[in-house]
Amino acid sequence: MFIKNEIINKLKNKGFTLIELLAVIVVLSIIALIGYSSIGNVINVSKQKAATESARNYIKALDLKLVSDMASGVNTTDGIYAVEAFEVAMEGTNPTSGTVEIANSKVIKATLIVDEFQFQYDIATGVTILEQEIRNYPNGTVVFFNPTTMQKCNDYVNGNSVSYNVAGCLKWYAYLETSTTVNLLLDHNIDENIEFWSIDFSLDYQTQDWNSSLQKSVISVYDVLKIINSSTVTTTSLTDYSWLYVNINGGIYPGYWTSTASDIGGGWAIADGKLIPTTDNYKQDGWRGVRPTITINKSLLNS
Repeated sequence: MFIKNEIINKLKNKGFTLIELLAVIVVLSIIALIGYSSIGNVINVSKQKAATESARNYIKALDLKLVSDMASGVNTTDGIYAVEAFEVAMEGTNPTSGTVEIANSKVIKATLIVDEFQFQYDIATGVTILEQEIRNYPNGTVVFFNPTTMQKCNDYVNGNSVSYNVAGCLKWYAYLETSTTVNLLLDHNIDENIEFWSIDFSLDYQTQDWNSSLQKSVISVYDVLKIINSSTVTTTSLTDYSWLYVNINGGIYPGYWTSTASDIGGGWAIADGKLIPTTDNYKQDGWRGVRPTITINKSLLNS
């Protein structure tokens, strides 16, 4: 009897060893991780479904608005528009950015960003999800950045946006953001009336006090086509992106390299459905309004 009681007491007083405790903690952590991952997946799927429904609702609401406007005698010109150009009443979350292509008062194509999801719409196939990627800098977002110190800044004043100025806290417009980088287009000219062949030289000369690691260039036609989400361009589709334009002596000109005259205004012409520079003009008159663009890592803007 005594031996039996002694064994029972030893069993009662016996504790876990350190190895046993660690093993229990590891097992519980794995269980918790699996549970958290499952919950996270459920939440993500729910958010994606809600965003997809919002994208569909936006297209439906915009189509109804276009039909209603047409019935009232207001016809929307065919072309590509930023989503900000339209105010629609709808269920769900409005797109934060994107473009819609309209033909005969109906949406035929669109690229929409709802929450952190990007969607593509085609009238033949409907709404499909393209990618899940957080977009902090939609096309045209104002950014204040000092290209010399390579830091975002908060001491910008309007006087910084004068032609030729490349120093201090400058105002930029973000475009074509990726998961790690964003392009920034300067909001003002750094040179005027220069020849096409000297653009690269002018950039190097004018921006020599910028950080040497910066990738700098002049915004290309190809980037413009990506921004407006199209392989073709019209005067209407360009004017919907006012941040690509600057005011020069009372005239509105595209903010890439521009000429004093052109077929559609501001140094550009349409040929074979493409946006091209007017070569005759730059040969004869020189080009005006060089606005540089730089590519930076988004981490520089998040610090």
